[in-house]
Amino acid sequence: MSPDFVRLDFVSPVAVLDTSSFEMLSHELTANCLMKRNENRS
Repeated sequence: MSPDFVRLDFVSPVAVLDTSSFEMLSHELTANCLMKRNENRS
């Protein structure tokens, strides 16, 4: 397989996502990481 094909294959699901839902998803992931970090600290 050519690297370009693999890269396109990887990018396309992200490109299909709506920008707002992608932002929401990244905010959720960030919040989850912060919550886990706080739990570990206490």
